[in-house]
Amino acid sequence: MVGKRRRSWPFSTRRSSVLPVTSHRGTGEAQIGHRFCKREFFLIVFDLECAQGHRFEGWFNNTASFEEQSLQKLVTCPICSDTQVRRVLSPVATKTARPEPEGAPDRIDYQRLAKEIVHYVNTHFEDVGSDFAKEALKMHYGVTEKKSIKGSATAAEEKILRDEKIEFFKLPMPSPDEDKKN
Repeated sequence: MVGKRRRSWPFSTRRSSVLPVTSHRGTGEAQIGHRFCKREFFLIVFDLECAQGHRFEGWFNNTASFEEQSLQKLVTCPICSDTQVRRVLSPVATKTARPEPEGAPDRIDYQRLAKEIVHYVNTHFEDVGSDFAKEALKMHYGVTEKKSIKGSATAAEEKILRDEKIEFFKLPMPSPDEDKKN
């Protein structure tokens, strides 16, 4: 490389690799700190947290790079300069180009799914009819043994159950006449 000056990295290796990075769409360039460099590599963004609870981002070549820099105490919190930094889960989802497995369903058959749910509830839950709220209260207070029940309740009974912090959910069930039509 005679006559050519090699470009140095825009920051020293003693500083944290957590720097403001701004990409310029379409130009293929990124601004790291206050200098521009050609983007010839890809960086992984990790969400990080110091021991004091401050959250920030870190940009690394790969996971091994983060772990190596972290062990050498090169990754520091930009707020308090703490070097005890750990990775935290990121709310960002990534999509990879994986082929779908053989036999994967193309779409969900909602009618079949609804029928399966109805069948499961009918075979595994005891029908207590309009006594649903009474039975739920008895089970909640330990008068009767806890079990899976189904039934109906009025709006006032539902309010009582909510006030007593009894969990339940409403599931629209077809009437027996509708089953015969389908």
